[in-house]
Amino acid sequence: MLYGVGVQVPPGAPKTRYGMYTVEFDHDKVAITIIDDSGKHSDLQVNSHENIVYIKQYNPNTDSEVWISISPEMWEELITAIDSPEGAFRHVR
Repeated sequence: MLYGVGVQVPPGAPKTRYGMYTVEFDHDKVAITIIDDSGKHSDLQVNSHENIVYIKQYNPNTDSEVWISISPEMWEELITAIDSPEGAFRHVR
């Protein structure tokens, strides 16, 4: 279950670590930031546009941002794959 900022965790909820992320909607994109609560990694940013999805993360070793661009279809397959068991699959569009 997800709990938003400022929302209290209900009594009896499992004693679990909660991650943090943000979602922002703009007229031409959706911006998602995944925050590394441990501080070991830089935040992961996803900017999803109608025809392309950009994923970026700061690399402290090179003091630069690393960018990956993928199609929206690849993004959908990635999201689907996260909950899939091991194996080879075809994604029905």
